[in-house]
Amino acid sequence: WYDSKGEFYLLMADRAGALNMRDVVLSLDPNFAEQESKLFTSLEKNVSFFDASKPPILLVDNASIRFKDSSGNNAIDANESCCVEFVLQNVGKGDGYDCVVLTTLVGSTSGINMDNITIPNIMAGESKVISVPLIAGINTEAGKVEINVCVNEPNGFGTDPFSINVNTREF
Repeated sequence: WYDSKGEFYLLMADRAGALNMRDVVLSLDPNFAEQESKLFTSLEKNVSFFDASKPPILLVDNASIRFKDSSGNNAIDANESCCVEFVLQNVGKGDGYDCVVLTTLVGSTSGINMDNITIPNIMAGESKVISVPLIAGINTEAGKVEINVCVNEPNGFGTDPFSINVNTREF
């Protein structure tokens, strides 16, 4: 909500609590109703609201989890671009927004870079193929790396983690 001075206030409450807070704000700022109308018009165009009674339920299709490398030898070679690919399903009644694929590497990680990626949205009933890039530099060491992956959903409805073990090869 904005007050008549243009200050923005974000509220998290149930409907009754939000309506009560609106009444308090109206009693303190008679011009609030005009600002409120402008805000909700803007919010309806730009913001998705989370409905706790219809959460997203995100699942990774375990049969779809794949490690892909450009050489095709199922290992992370120095100076190679690879990825972890999987199908993300939303089997819930609500849409998932601003989800993040979180990755961690354990083991022979020298020279290997894998960034977290954002999934802007995944609608109820939708499945998406997610590809998380992995770059191996020239100083990649020989050994093994465990790639841990999970999808974080801001309201706590993310996936269970999964991991893949992959050999690494030096230059």
